[in-house]
Amino acid sequence: MKIRQATPADFATIAAIAAAGYRDAFGAILSQAALAERKAAHFARRFAAEAVPPVLAEDETGRPIGFHLTHGGTLHMLFVDTALQARGAGAALLADAEARGAVRLECFRDNIAARNFYEKRGWAHARDYTREFVGDVYAFVEYVKPAS
Repeated sequence: MKIRQATPADFATIAAIAAAGYRDAFGAILSQAALAERKAAHFARRFAAEAVPPVLAEDETGRPIGFHLTHGGTLHMLFVDTALQARGAGAALLADAEARGAVRLECFRDNIAARNFYEKRGWAHARDYTREFVGDVYAFVEYVKPAS
């Protein structure tokens, strides 16, 4: 597996990974309206607008299989192709995000799989809160990475 900075040529592929990941991870959490707004085109536009591009993981053939978006000490997104999860890409991407300075992340409170993933890798629950997201109010949790 190779980890590298994404280029604009990668944005459509990783945007599709993000859109599928949203449907898979948040289908039971978000409203249908919120899910409908998070299609691949939405993510491609976001990646193009970011000051720091995403970082992607590629398989041995060079195909993107996941990515993270990290800046300002915050892990903003981490998604792995839903068909290729639990094979180490997520852990490799999280380690890369940490190496790039990620010490904080936000997660939907009810996204138990993600919460378990981060806790298993040493991230600590810092607080619970609610906030507006795509027109509705949702419960979130903040995680921090304790200094080692």
